[in-house]
This record gives sequence, structure tokens and C-alpha cells, in this order.
Amino acid sequence: MAPRKLAVSLLRYNLLASNLDKLNDLSKVASPNEEGVQNFKIRYADLENIYNDFVEKHVEIESLSTPEEFDSESHQKKYDFYTNLYYGIKRKYAELVPDQTSVSKHLEFIEPKQNKNVFLPKLQLPSFLVE
Repeated sequence: MAPRKLAVSLLRYNLLASNLDKLNDLSKVASPNEEGVQNFKIRYADLENIYNDFVEKHVEIESLSTPEEFDSESHQKKYDFYTNLYYGIKRKYAELVPDQTSVSKHLEFIEPKQNKNVFLPKLQLPSFLVE
């Protein structure tokens, strides 16, 4: 049972690594055009799930493997590579898609809200006679 589960985990691990590669490639071509940015934004929505599954499979593979069938050094290098790739993708997303909440807060100070239906009460001013 364990060898089959290990094989399935390795396949899933490599598929997740491939998904991270594809998302990284998409991030590189996203900057020149708006369509590329939109495609990147759509795929980026899955990044957290992909990476979390990747980490989970990494741990699962280590736990299912015996020292004879598992090269921990090369597996760790692959894990480190894709962890760095993950953070690189997040950095690229931050460059391409500015934080909308900070932009909207900034615009509130630049463009005050205007309400044209505001009515102020009439004031009775005293009159002064100067002689």
C-alpha cells in the first residue's frame, strides 16, 4: 500500500511543481500587456492552494519514503527551489496588481465625496447701524 501511495504522492508533487512553473512563466509575460495581466490574475487565485498542497505532498513523501528510496538532499533542493519560486510569483503579482485598498484610501483624500443634495439652514444675521 505504501509504495502505491508514495508513487501517487510523487506524481501529485511533480504536477504541483509544474503548476508553479506555469504560473511563474505566465507572470513573466504578464507585464507587457493587459490580457497577460488578466490571465495571470486569474491563475494567481490558485497560488495559495497549489503551494499548500505542494508543501503537504513534500511532507507526505518524506514520511512515506525509506532512506534507501529517498534522496533527501535533492528533494530538499527541489522544495527550496519551488518555495523561492512561490515567493517570486507573489512579488511579481504585487508589482503588477497594486493593492486596491490602499489606492482607494489614497483617492478619498484626493477626491472628496461630493453630495449635491446638501442644504444648510438659513442664518439670521443681526444688522448693525453705524453712525
